[in-house]
Amino acid sequence: MASQDYTYATPTAFVGLAEGKVPEPSQLMDAVQRSAITVALDVDPGAGVSATQTDITFRFRSPLTSPEVIELDQLVAAHDGLGLPDPKNPARVPYVVLNGEDNQVQLVGRKGSDTVSASHDFADPTTWYQGSTRTTDTLTDSGDGLTFDGHHQFWVDLTHGLMLYERDIVANDLAAAGHGWHVEVRVDAVPMTPRAPFAVTGGDYSVDYAAGTVTFFASQAGKVVVSDYSYVVPGAAGASTWELLPTAGKLLEVLDSEAQFSLDAQLQGAIVYGIHGAVEVFAPALAVSNGGPVPDGTPIPLVEKYYDTTRQLIADARGSYPVVPAMPGPRGHSQQVVGFPFYYGTVNQLLSSAGMKLVVRMENDHPVTGEYTTVTLYCLSLDET
Repeated sequence: MASQDYTYATPTAFVGLAEGKVPEPSQLMDAVQRSAITVALDVDPGAGVSATQTDITFRFRSPLTSPEVIELDQLVAAHDGLGLPDPKNPARVPYVVLNGEDNQVQLVGRKGSDTVSASHDFADPTTWYQGSTRTTDTLTDSGDGLTFDGHHQFWVDLTHGLMLYERDIVANDLAAAGHGWHVEVRVDAVPMTPRAPFAVTGGDYSVDYAAGTVTFFASQAGKVVVSDYSYVVPGAAGASTWELLPTAGKLLEVLDSEAQFSLDAQLQGAIVYGIHGAVEVFAPALAVSNGGPVPDGTPIPLVEKYYDTTRQLIADARGSYPVVPAMPGPRGHSQQVVGFPFYYGTVNQLLSSAGMKLVVRMENDHPVTGEYTTVTLYCLSLDET
């Protein structure tokens, strides 16, 4: 079958280009090869991605399917034209340059601020705060006047160090007049005091977050017990989704990432890693504002990777870290942990103005079995302008 060309005008079609940048054919070729497009680029007669002053042409060995054309359109729109990170300085730390005028050494700091973001624990639904629902529930006495059952299991727990920076997550939500995902309990309308995390004495009650129960240290028989809490339903659509978004007016450059698994972890479905963006930016023909069926502001997947097995994770990683030994105890972990680092040959840039976000989820929204599974991302936050 004859080769098929797909040509895009420069810079019109490349709406995601960073200021002062031009499309980079080598990066575009890499992006195609990493995408879900199954047709190979035709590199026999020349470059699979070629450039002139006015356009970029992709030459494939056969025509693309309609979904693959849409993916190519989205890939072009998302391309930012930024160069590869310096392999000697991938994290872009401050470096030394020479002043050409007087040959003095000057220290040049990089722009922006470092951010480290960690996902919830995909093995523990009580950490899936982004997919939770808030409720006020009248609890049921189990029969002993001490333990009261909620109508839902898997209450969100952001108090026992199960997630990185959970105190900041709670504080930021409270500052925005949220509830901080706290569990609040009232007995006959009187607020009760929870036992402090990791404490063995004090307080009026403790919570079993996975079971969705409250246990008092003194009988509350015959009284009305009401609780405000956030809960998760594993298996429900979107329950396992964790999202990373830039703040308004900012962009995030995802420089590096790693995944950590306890050695007893077993996948119960594919792990999905994706980059999403607003439909009106990346597929404008589909947006309501242009006569399409999709409401403006709806995020659509631009890139998605499916890891069906741990073999695929290992194959995509750039090695593994030494195994972290178990460190038992109430503030430790009982299983050994292994980490897999991932490096981005091209920078993944998330623009707030384009409604972009990074998404990690379980394909079927069921938790990984075992003690621990999480993802950490190392980013640089910059002003968009």
